[in-house]
Amino acid sequence: MDVSAAHPSWDRLKEAILAAFARGGGDFNAGRRLYAMLRAAGLKDVSVRAAVQALAGGHPYLRLPVQFATSLRGRIVDGGLMSPAELDAAMAECERIAVDPETCGLTFTVVQAWGRAPAT
Repeated sequence: MDVSAAHPSWDRLKEAILAAFARGGGDFNAGRRLYAMLRAAGLKDVSVRAAVQALAGGHPYLRLPVQFATSLRGRIVDGGLMSPAELDAAMAECERIAVDPETCGLTFTVVQAWGRAPAT
């Protein structure tokens, strides 16, 4: 998720979330490889589409980084990605950015793919 203007706290929190998620075995960018994964699994006629939505300041989805940081707090702090004080400050700043009517944000790229199993 990105916002229209550069915000160091937003970028720092996003980086910590991605790193903490990856340390737990997650991959926010798995959708980018979905087409190739389905083809490698032998599916035929594979199709893919992606969507990104623009969000005006105050849209609830702009709070997603704060929600992720809340749920990943232990991994972020225990992993040394941010101190508790740094995390609290970044989350507070991101809350402010999310509700600012001057903010314009973009969602994560959501990928959908489908295919057909070959006849056996």
